[in-house]
Formats: sequence, C-alpha cells, structure tokens
Amino acid sequence: MPRDALVREPRPSYGSIRSDLIRINDKHHIVHILEKDDIIWAESDRLHSVIHTHTGTIRTNITLSHLAEDALSCLYRPHISYLINPRYLYQINKEYLIMTDGMIIPIPERRFAQVKKDLCQAI
Repeated sequence: MPRDALVREPRPSYGSIRSDLIRINDKHHIVHILEKDDIIWAESDRLHSVIHTHTGTIRTNITLSHLAEDALSCLYRPHISYLINPRYLYQINKEYLIMTDGMIIPIPERRFAQVKKDLCQAI
C-alpha cells in the first residue's frame, strides 16, 4: 500500500478532563486514573500516603494534604493521619469512625463535635 494511501484520523482533544477524575502517581511511577468516589480512605505513612480504593491499595509519594487539595470535593480529614470519603462512612461514635470496608479511624476527643457536625452535613 502506498504511503499516501494511509489516512490518519485526527486525534481527539483531551483539553477538558472530567472533573470527577484524579490522577495519582504511585511509588513505582505508574499513573492511576481514579474517579474521586473510588477512594474509600487514605492514610499517612510518614511523607507518603496509602490510598485505599475498591480495587486495592495505592502507595504514593504525595502527602495527605496534597491529596486533599486534589480531591477536595470528596475527602474529609477527621484526623491528621487520615482522609475519608464520607460516602463510605458506616458508623461514627466518640472514639472512632468505622468505614464500610471495616477500617476503624480514630477521632481525637477534642475534635469529635466538629467531625460529627461536618460529616452529618456532608452526608
């Protein structure tokens, strides 16, 4: 087939990315594209974060603060070492939160009232 016979289709424009997606680079430099609601909870591991989703765990070099900025619309920080997606909150009491996957996340005693108020508004 002659070269002139090849027709190249124009590439679609990717200028507008869906606002419900978040791009996360893991520790092995693999890029994960997640819907924000796929994140159940995340925890701090020193200067790194461990993100827990429906499909597994992602270890990343970003901090929880950076992750909270990227996924601001869906994650809440009840504790300095944790972010949660209120959509997957199963139970709340004075000492901890229980997520739908069974994870228990502590709540600092002095923050309980504010955490409860914020989560009740978010649900």
